[in-house]
Amino acid sequence: MCGGGFRNIMFGYGGCGTGHYEQPYEPYPRSYAPERLSDRELIQGEIKKLYAEGTIEREQYYDALDRLNRGNFTLDDLASLRERTSEKESSTRKFQKERTPVRESSEVSKLNSKKAEIAKAKEQMSSLISELNQNSDQLKNQMALEEKLAEGTIAIDEQKAREHLLNKQDLLEQASHLETRIKELESDLKQLEGLEIKVEAKILEQEALSQREKLMNLAAELG
Repeated sequence: MCGGGFRNIMFGYGGCGTGHYEQPYEPYPRSYAPERLSDRELIQGEIKKLYAEGTIEREQYYDALDRLNRGNFTLDDLASLRERTSEKESSTRKFQKERTPVRESSEVSKLNSKKAEIAKAKEQMSSLISELNQNSDQLKNQMALEEKLAEGTIAIDEQKAREHLLNKQDLLEQASHLETRIKELESDLKQLEGLEIKVEAKILEQEALSQREKLMNLAAELG
């Protein structure tokens, strides 16, 4: 029996002092040792989670799994992937934040300008209608006076009475034209009021959309 057989076997030597070194038995290849399997499963789970959340694209997902299967994807690579997607999301959020004031300054500004224009037109039209009504009242008063004068002079001077009646007729025609203009302006004023209501509704709609965008941006930042 060869001496030191048990000792030789324990340290990887063949029996009988041959001096031949045998590789100690390993239950797993070095690249698939249990501790490596734990890291691999962890990385694989995180990659799937990122893909399920929509954080990474389909191509990134399959590329990461392929590299992991080939042993070329580590925890550092996982951290790098997260960092790149985080920067992309941050850039998207920044773009959304910058875009919201643009709409506020363009759409709402235009609508407010249109609203101010309508308000000015309404004020001018209302003022004109008021002046026309005053003038119409004056014409009516003058017509009444001409008729009274005609009645007072018809017994004394028939010609003079006719002149008063002709003046009354002219005043009546002028008053009739004014009444037509007043009705037209009152109709236009109602149209302006309708436009004003529409513009105000659009302004409120844009402001509501702006508030929703702000809420979505805030939710994206916190989520």
